[in-house]
Amino acid sequence: MMIFSKAICLLSIFSIAASKPISTSQARSNDVAFIENRRAELNITVGSILNTLQDQVNTILPQIQNLDNANAKTLSPLIGDLTEALDNAAADLSRIHASGKVDGKAKRQSNDSTANLIATIVRDITLTLDNVVVTANELPVVGPLFNRVDKSLNRVLFGVGSLVQGVLKLVANLLLNVAGILGSLGLGLTLGALGL
Repeated sequence: MMIFSKAICLLSIFSIAASKPISTSQARSNDVAFIENRRAELNITVGSILNTLQDQVNTILPQIQNLDNANAKTLSPLIGDLTEALDNAAADLSRIHASGKVDGKAKRQSNDSTANLIATIVRDITLTLDNVVVTANELPVVGPLFNRVDKSLNRVLFGVGSLVQGVLKLVANLLLNVAGILGSLGLGLTLGALGL
């Protein structure tokens, strides 16, 4: 019985060794196929990421606007939700970038529509935060909260800019009228990303 199991074990080893090894190019091809399948599974495009972000921002900003008493305690969780939405969008954009190519939908998508979408998101966030400054009871506390938004928003702008050539110049032109507000809120990274 022992000889029989040793023979089966040796036969298994020989059959594995005799199988055709995978070439490096085939392994790379398998990796690319995996990434493409994963992207298709997630249906990630620049437009879908920005649309999802806009939906989330449109849910969070009215809650911030409707705060009766904007202070650290009431504002912090909502700013946390906003930065999380921005960070998730930035992570999804970097996932597209990591795949090594922008998909056809992103290439075909109009730079103007992408710029308008980004500009709307940035403008809505800017005007909402500006309103918070006017109504906040604990003004010194909003600075660190806004700093978090600035960092996250900068990551989104960087992600879009790396995937859609020239879009940030278009966004900057659309946001000229709020550049002063961005500066007064201390959103320097966002201003820098847009070249304002």
